[in-house]
Amino acid sequence: MERRILVVEDDAAQRRVIAALFRAQGRVVSEADCAQVALDILDAEAGPWVVLLDIGLPGMGGLDLLSVMRGRGDDARVVMLTADGGVDTAVRAMQRGAADYLEKPVAMDRLRAVVARHAAMPAAPAPSGAFAGLVAGAPAMVAALDLARRVAPSRMPVLVTGPSGSGKERLARAIHETSGRTGAFVAVNCGALPESLIESLLFGHEKGAFTGADRAKPGRFREAEGGTLFLDEIGEMPLAAQVSLLRVVQEGEVDPLGGRGPVSVDVRLLAATNRDLGAEIAEGRFREDLYFRLAGVEIALPGLAERGEDISALAATHAAEAARREGRQFHGFGPGVAEWLAAQPWPGNVRELQNAVHRALVLSEGSEIRLADFRPAGPASEPVRPAPRARPSERGARRVRALAEVEAEAIADALILCSGQISETARRLGIGRSTLYRKMAQYQIAPFNEPREGREHEASQDLGGARRQQER
Repeated sequence: MERRILVVEDDAAQRRVIAALFRAQGRVVSEADCAQVALDILDAEAGPWVVLLDIGLPGMGGLDLLSVMRGRGDDARVVMLTADGGVDTAVRAMQRGAADYLEKPVAMDRLRAVVARHAAMPAAPAPSGAFAGLVAGAPAMVAALDLARRVAPSRMPVLVTGPSGSGKERLARAIHETSGRTGAFVAVNCGALPESLIESLLFGHEKGAFTGADRAKPGRFREAEGGTLFLDEIGEMPLAAQVSLLRVVQEGEVDPLGGRGPVSVDVRLLAATNRDLGAEIAEGRFREDLYFRLAGVEIALPGLAERGEDISALAATHAAEAARREGRQFHGFGPGVAEWLAAQPWPGNVRELQNAVHRALVLSEGSEIRLADFRPAGPASEPVRPAPRARPSERGARRVRALAEVEAEAIADALILCSGQISETARRLGIGRSTLYRKMAQYQIAPFNEPREGREHEASQDLGGARRQQER
């Protein structure tokens, strides 16, 4: 099936001339004057496509639209059209997945030849939606994805490192989806596992193995049989549990509590951490032998501070995804938004950026997200954050405060200092994550921009309240 043509150009005269050129050849041609109309056409009309895409679109620009299309897995050969003949622009377009690049004004013979070549290319197999959905323009991110693609088909264990919110779980899922393994992808948040139940949750137990074990459970390793087990926040795992995990990794078998003996498992291990495991090993908090077993290949994901050129594409991609989920239209960002987004520190990294964009989309009144939509509480130049509690001197009160009040204030202040990052807050307070969650629930302290990359679906009763508070 020969590819259809989609001309995305806001200049009506140029768009009509190009469309007429290919209709005269008997080709099926559609037209769009902005990014959202182009996405609507791609959704409504079956491809495959050759997309002639103007870089200088209003609202969502051509490069950002290209990133969104790649994130959706659209089967399109994209030819970028631009009046800017700079090498940098061409490189950025190719990095984001463009198939070709033409400078305006385009000679019609040249345009016909380029389109004919790409239109004759067969449709690609259905995309997996794995690596295609990951924005990578920054050199550090390009290198990380290249390494991930190369290691994905192997059985090699992978350790993904990087700051909270940098997308470690999403990368792990992409590795699994392109690995060829047919079993499930099972994610475990090691920092949220109650220490007394870790072995039961990971390795399983038989009915009656301990008080309250009213039925047998297979454990996360056996749930991931033939697939991938993702151990998020592996640096939070207690030393005793690390010993048990090491034995499983070495032997390839688990020993369920109350069971009759070891059970072999075929599981690929991926792990992630925002900690410096080298420092943790030096301090005696992490086993060196386990580290070498888990870090067959180590992939370092950069934070947004190292991905300035990706921020606009990430924001546009998430805005388009959020618009589909919310049943909204998204035609792009208003004046000044891209510059404002690029100027923010984003300590919560990709997750914080996504939260801000989603909130702005919900608050927007039209199809364009304006700068004011990112500032719902007033003219502050940063996304809204909880205000710190007043100190005694600021309240003008001289009294002895209860320990609980002091503790609650310390937790609230630490959360603000650590930009809502639970692991870092707990470390600075000198307590465990589970304890921090419990105390946040006790004092009704709501988290903000919570960087939670793994999800542990089976919470114990003593953590249930804290988890429910976390999800609100």
